[in-house]
Amino acid sequence: MGTTTADTLCEQLSKSFGDFLSFSTTTNIAANNLVVSTTLASWDNGADDYFIGWYIYIKGTANDGVERKISDYATATGTITVFGAALAAESGSVVCEIRRYSREKCLDAINHATLESFPKLGYYQEDISIVSGNWLPNNSFEKWTSSSYPDFWKVVGVTAEQITTTGLGYQMGKSSSAKITATADGGYLGISSKTYPRLLDLAGQTVSLKVWAAPEVANDVTATILTVNIDGTANTYDSTTTSVAGNYTLITIDDQKLDDELNEILIYFSVATDTKWVYLDNARLTAKQIDQYFVPVDIRNSRIQAVYIQEDWATTKESYEPCDSLSPTKWKRIYNWHYWTDNEYDWIEIPDLPTGYLIRIIIFSPLETLTAATDTISIDSKNVLLLLAYARYKLFQAERGLPSAKDTTRVEKMMAEALTEYNRLLPNCSVNKLLETVRIVN
Repeated sequence: MGTTTADTLCEQLSKSFGDFLSFSTTTNIAANNLVVSTTLASWDNGADDYFIGWYIYIKGTANDGVERKISDYATATGTITVFGAALAAESGSVVCEIRRYSREKCLDAINHATLESFPKLGYYQEDISIVSGNWLPNNSFEKWTSSSYPDFWKVVGVTAEQITTTGLGYQMGKSSSAKITATADGGYLGISSKTYPRLLDLAGQTVSLKVWAAPEVANDVTATILTVNIDGTANTYDSTTTSVAGNYTLITIDDQKLDDELNEILIYFSVATDTKWVYLDNARLTAKQIDQYFVPVDIRNSRIQAVYIQEDWATTKESYEPCDSLSPTKWKRIYNWHYWTDNEYDWIEIPDLPTGYLIRIIIFSPLETLTAATDTISIDSKNVLLLLAYARYKLFQAERGLPSAKDTTRVEKMMAEALTEYNRLLPNCSVNKLLETVRIVN
């Protein structure tokens, strides 16, 4: 799947109906309202005021991303005057773009088109972070609404950051891991039944806790289960697994029986030494059967295309499970799944799964919303043509209420032409869909 930036799409949209000029300034922009380029004479028909009412978009340093409406133009000097506050001074020549229809409106039209063209246009996402039988939500630390900690988890005596680079940050075949850095000895990343109450359903159960951890210092990471009884008595169960510095080790607590009447369960992963770091990935807490799993990918406006479970995987390591495979290749299709949302998070319910296997979800989503010039959407080149055709339609639709009576017919004609082009391209330029299978759910 290719990607295209907002800046490129805006340029292509304007060019698609002949509304784009690009030039470099020949006099550095000063702290005033003037933009000067003698090259503008190539397009102004030798006329003053030619560009009045057009929009200029500056790709500078001090004025990068600034768009202004043009209030005056002098052909003799190639001087554009813009409305609004004074521009910032630039130390060198900068590239500028001018359009009749503003770049901001072009971007709005593209964003409307990405939503309205779904499911003819969209992109596929794959999530393989969920482990069957796992009671921990966001177990591979994929979703970070806050940049300071993964969803459902809290930090105490550590800072946390999402790592999406290869190496330690991309160990388990997922898209991210959590790196925690201690700000005090024994700081930790944890999840508590105080904020995730369903953990209390594990009272009286025999549980196992596992996490892949790569510490900066050997043996500096510990997995812990802490329980507090209703009478206030606390019990702490720590892992004793040795860990290698700078490499992942599976840290485990196996077959620990919990008390029957609990007021709190806290699961956490700690760093023994202040200022030292640990990477964490693929955590899981297993016990009795669980059927509901947190989905870290936002799918409320998307479509789940298929759900699979990892097939058997052989290992010589007794502590490893199928979900510890870095590159699983064999999957079995699941049909008896059910998606639901609690209006904050997305969940998938799959009954009667064996414990310790990866769940693979294929999701088809609307194209991403664009804001910054460097933002990208996941789209191949042939699909761009279809998106631009619909974006032209949305741009002229928005403009239809603005022109004078004599221009309304022209704008409506451009709308119709854009929609005709969209329908012409639709058979060959829409995204290919996965073969659907009828799914019967009782």
